[in-house]
Amino acid sequence: MLFVAMENTADTKTLEEYRKINHFSYTALAGLIGILGSNPARTVERWCKGERTPEPANMRKIIKRTNGVVKPESFYGLSQ
Repeated sequence: MLFVAMENTADTKTLEEYRKINHFSYTALAGLIGILGSNPARTVERWCKGERTPEPANMRKIIKRTNGVVKPESFYGLSQ
């Protein structure tokens, strides 16, 4: 899978912003993060839309795979 680096990784982004900037589908983003299960794309979509919040293990994956661009506070509206 091709990973598109963002120009300014110092800015915190929401997972949805990160997805759009990098032109990822929910399926591709789920693959990048390493989400497993019966429907990983739907899981990521729920996170992106704010319907659910990732569990700590998945939050760590998100931080790592986005090179720290997406941080936990972005899921709680604290990065705005």
